[in-house]
Amino acid sequence: MKDDVTSAASQRRFSHEIDAVSNAPTTVRELVSSHSPFLAQPAALAIAIADSAGASDT
Repeated sequence: MKDDVTSAASQRRFSHEIDAVSNAPTTVRELVSSHSPFLAQPAALAIAIADSAGASDT
């Protein structure tokens, strides 16, 4: 499944636009999933969140 609600290109553009005006850069993790990864891939999403949380501790 993939998210067809908002294209990946648009989502990437949004993150680049927010980075342009933010003091803290965005960390992006991409999952091939439906629009609701918490339902479609809960384990993969949990790992991505845990990895991101760990990355901010360094």
